[in-house]
Amino acid sequence: MAAWLLYHDVPVTAGTVVAFTTVQARLMFPLMGLLRVALDLQTSQALFARIFEYLDLKPSIADAPDARPVTTGKLGNVEFDDVVFRYPDAGPTRPRP
Repeated sequence: MAAWLLYHDVPVTAGTVVAFTTVQARLMFPLMGLLRVALDLQTSQALFARIFEYLDLKPSIADAPDARPVTTGKLGNVEFDDVVFRYPDAGPTRPRP
């Protein structure tokens, strides 16, 4: 449109520029919204593909072919004494009394 105005020697005023940019913005905002929705759909599709790929993974640890089920009544109780946790870069920690 701007080329047509310049080619036909139509005087371009400030009002013409404002009107042109307003019309252009009014046409572009809905188009940009549609493009944003399309981008969101593509991003979601890639995310779901990764999630389903992760869910389809086979565990690397499997039971032995001759494994027997464990009965919880025969296990007994386990008690931890003087057990501490610290991050590798942290300084020394004292066990709680």
